Amino acid sequence: MPGFPDRPPPRKLSKGVVVAVIAAAVAILLCLVCGVIGLIRANDDRATGGFAVLPTPGLPTAPVTPAAAPTPKALAPETAHGPATHFAGEGTYLVGADIVAGQYRARVPVTSILCYWERLSGTSGEFADIIANGEAQPGAPEIVTIAHSDSAFRTRGCGGWSLIG
Repeated sequence: MPGFPDRPPPRKLSKGVVVAVIAAAVAILLCLVCGVIGLIRANDDRATGGFAVLPTPGLPTAPVTPAAAPTPKALAPETAHGPATHFAGEGTYLVGADIVAGQYRARVPVTSILCYWERLSGTSGEFADIIANGEAQPGAPEIVTIAHSDSAFRTRGCGGWSLIG
């Protein structure tokens, strides 16, 4: 066209730049897929371990099939005076039969990965059985009040529990 300068020809991307962009896109996609798979496996591990997966507020949740409820056990034998006031180990303890209601303290072993506990209204393994739950880091103390109305108390990785009140 008269009066307008000629346009330069469009620049072609080198093969190296195209390959680098495609490789970066594939790497990002793989990271996303691996992250999703990791989250799914983490939720499956929690569900099969007999502990409920708590939903995050505001996020959609998928139904989780609970694992079979573990057989209640007491590692501290009942005394002539009734249920134990000290118990250690992982398991589900029936309130009134295995342990007494009250306030308990545990010092989480430093060798533990994580202390997790649940106060339960029943032992069906259903999410609805959880009255309250919590966790503590290795080496930390943890205090839980188990009510007379609780059906059971479940603990994992917390070490020994002692009645303090």
